[in-house]
Amino acid sequence: MRLMDILVKNPPMLNKNRPITDTLEILRKESIDSVCIYDEKPIGTISYRDILSKIGLERVRRIVPEALYNSSFVRYFPTYVSDECSIRKCAELMIEFNTNSLPFFYGDTFLGMIYRRDMIRFIEDSSITIESLMNRNSLVIYPYSRIIHVRRMMLDNNLSFLPVLSDNGKVLGAVTEGEVVDTLIEFYRRTPEKHQKARIREILVTTSMVVDVPIVEKEAILSDIAVELRKKGLIGAIVTENQKVIGILTYNEILKYIVHSFPEGL
Repeated sequence: MRLMDILVKNPPMLNKNRPITDTLEILRKESIDSVCIYDEKPIGTISYRDILSKIGLERVRRIVPEALYNSSFVRYFPTYVSDECSIRKCAELMIEFNTNSLPFFYGDTFLGMIYRRDMIRFIEDSSITIESLMNRNSLVIYPYSRIIHVRRMMLDNNLSFLPVLSDNGKVLGAVTEGEVVDTLIEFYRRTPEKHQKARIREILVTTSMVVDVPIVEKEAILSDIAVELRKKGLIGAIVTENQKVIGILTYNEILKYIVHSFPEGL
């Protein structure tokens, strides 16, 4: 397989002058990593992470979500890939620039997007165990954790989701970047600015938690969980040992595995 085999030739695209709420609608509906943004030609992308990093800024909080535009959130293409780029090199670039998608060009012609989520297809026959590549340094949160703190934890530690545990260590679910963004957008929409500073501390994880997240034992085979993640559009999995959380598996760990296991030029 080559990068061309996972190229999305007609990715969802929006003009930079469209409201950010349009981008959020596409991210939810399509369950994709990012939306391509154009200004006469493709110029960048917007992901949940891009929105999450700016949604807490004071100048953004003072404006109702419907009056926020893509131009304030777009992340301009940091680099690009082509048919000459190897699978390993693409994974390296995604890690280096901390991006979940890259534009694919043939010369000056934009052909489409390569999404981090689709890179999974290159390792769907892997027989290694989850334990070999999982993130053991993942943080956890609780139902009573504040969303404003969860946002900061995600940004500071580059985590796309966090497991939610009960006080006795039982997995209750998870909170993803998307849920945090949706919760904060709704909060700013309905809360007058003068009350936001006080009331935002009242928003707890229980308002954003999802329960549809895979929980796998560390001995699970990568190929099995990889197929499930891609087909269901899931953001990752919680890894356990004897029902105790010991880490998480995300697309970042899969990219690192590709870099370390694929030979140069492949």
